[in-house]
Amino acid sequence: MIPSLWWLASSGIATAATCPLGDPGAAFRVMPQTPNVIVVVEVWPVGAPEGWADAVLDALDRHTVSAVVILPIGADPAPFQGVLTRVANSGHTLGVQIPEALVPSGLGDLGALRKALKPWEQAGEPVKTAVTRVGSASIESTLQKAGLRSLLDASGAAADRPRIAAHLDGQMAMGMILPPGPWSEDAPSRCAPFVPPVADQLARTLERSSGSQGVAVVRWALAGRGGDLGDAAVLDRWLTEVGSRSGARFGSADDARGAVFLEMRGRPEHTGGERAAHSVSGESVTQAAAALRDLPVLPSELPGGLNLTEAFLGLAMRLLGNDESTLHVPEVQGPAQLAGPSAPGSDVVDRAALEGWVRSLLADPPPELPSAARIGSTVYPAREVLLALASAVRGDEPIRTNPTTDPQPNARGLGWGAVGVE
Repeated sequence: MIPSLWWLASSGIATAATCPLGDPGAAFRVMPQTPNVIVVVEVWPVGAPEGWADAVLDALDRHTVSAVVILPIGADPAPFQGVLTRVANSGHTLGVQIPEALVPSGLGDLGALRKALKPWEQAGEPVKTAVTRVGSASIESTLQKAGLRSLLDASGAAADRPRIAAHLDGQMAMGMILPPGPWSEDAPSRCAPFVPPVADQLARTLERSSGSQGVAVVRWALAGRGGDLGDAAVLDRWLTEVGSRSGARFGSADDARGAVFLEMRGRPEHTGGERAAHSVSGESVTQAAAALRDLPVLPSELPGGLNLTEAFLGLAMRLLGNDESTLHVPEVQGPAQLAGPSAPGSDVVDRAALEGWVRSLLADPPPELPSAARIGSTVYPAREVLLALASAVRGDEPIRTNPTTDPQPNARGLGWGAVGVE
């Protein structure tokens, strides 16, 4: 079990007052229809049994759901190195829980906050998400100054809506406050183990959220403390039988932040129905396939005038047999964030697995391309999936990819561009 005495003493977070128990094999009783809800999936490994975090992340990977893994900012990263390495090499992201003692009161606390973040970033990846107290311009602007973009409100009210974080004059508005959602008790519930009655609590919270105008956010915390190795099987079954049919979108805090920003800018929001489409020429897709070969760095624009996002979707449609002269690709943005490379020796990509992943993507296009994808037994960053798609459309046997670099790896969207945006 992962040591957690420091976290227990300083977090100030309690479990829900009423945590139902039940048979892990029982039926789910609540089947929500909530297409306007975004679910932030949080994985809290502290106190978990050995193997719990990997099993839960495996279940999420099977459904191509990215999560934010929350760890305590002031603790030693060493006991968490396994999960940190996995997060850095996947589409999941790293977040920290900031106890009251480290919540900054102003810019004078910025140095201490950065110092506390540094060990986690050295051991894993840049931290952009935090569970923290918010509610004042000084706190929120300092958190953003430290590089934190998705701020999960540690004590928000059930009626709170997502909002842009307060920022100083001259500071870019890049932070987003994501509320817990309308949980009936503690928010979000951290009940464990994850059994069908606990899943039903989540489903009822989604239903309460769906009556809101615009896009709603619900935080879903999967807690390792009190959990067991059966949690992953219940999670897998719930996503299959309930989550995937609800219309809700499941992802990391950064995924939710990006979707909320899209809505605030007046972009078309995904609601489970038809998406707006943009026309690209089939010839330009063919030219892109020829150009995307053995590149150490991806270009921001391809022959024929396509950006990388347009090329990705056009190549995906070609892979599934769409040979029309004009392709109507959905309005989607590029990957939100940088993902680590695939494992060494994974340059050959399984065609059937690639086609299956592409079919799921095009059946229900997300607002942003996934930062990474599990294809077969390997997690590939989007940039390597793009090269694999080009290889497949060129007719290569076997399909191959190679390590490459995004055009702007430190920028949101990675320099890929968006469909339908000049």
